[in-house]
Amino acid sequence: MSLSFETSILLSPPELFTLASLLGGKTLIGVPDPFPGWLTEEIQQAMQSARSSLVHKGYLRAEGDELRMDALVAALIGTLIQPQSVLLSTLSRPSAPRQQEGLYHRPPFIVHLSPQQDGYGLCPLAEHDEVSALLRQRWGPEMESAAPAKPFSLPEADLRAMRQALERSQSDAALQTLQRAGADEDAALVFLSTWQTARCNGSLVVMRQRGAWQVGGLGFLEGENGLWRLRSFQSNAQDWVECLPCSAAELWQQVEVLLERYFFE
Repeated sequence: MSLSFETSILLSPPELFTLASLLGGKTLIGVPDPFPGWLTEEIQQAMQSARSSLVHKGYLRAEGDELRMDALVAALIGTLIQPQSVLLSTLSRPSAPRQQEGLYHRPPFIVHLSPQQDGYGLCPLAEHDEVSALLRQRWGPEMESAAPAKPFSLPEADLRAMRQALERSQSDAALQTLQRAGADEDAALVFLSTWQTARCNGSLVVMRQRGAWQVGGLGFLEGENGLWRLRSFQSNAQDWVECLPCSAAELWQQVEVLLERYFFE
């Protein structure tokens, strides 16, 4: 079977890890182990079954006592197991499952890995613009305007405490947490309103291998009163989050900066 470059392929978790192992891969960044706590014999049986399924699909073919992998499948899997850069995207919406996807880059290939109902979809992307278009399609904030507030920063632990207070419907406690962290009352009230009317909440983590892995990222929050960009940083060995009202245009500008610095450079 010969696959075209436009082809998307669907793999079960055992099939994905079986193909990766055949190319020497041991872990896949951003992909959970499909065999947690399994006995060695159980894993071997599952992978043998996966190999049979992959032969049936045409992704593997038997040549004597050896298995040969389709060339494009090998290129896709090879990019996953030895990427030059990785982008992990997470998106949460009310009353909907959290979406997690990955993009893996090793010139000349960019591979989009997306969880499906029965496994993972793998699709090659041809160029830079397709990555930007995919992110805009997935995230696409409905609001164009920034939330009407001043930026502020707070320890990450306080942001978690604020969210927990809101989950318990303790708005006053959430407000007090923000004010103790240094946010003025007006900004804190706008920020709380955004969380309480949230339409979506997303994050990007982008990693590039330059000897060691270098990591950048950002988050965003969209509510009925506008958009915020969230930026993590460290101060005095403590994790902090900077909360910046931003327009959709400013958000995408920062996404492009991340892509150029960590994903494509």
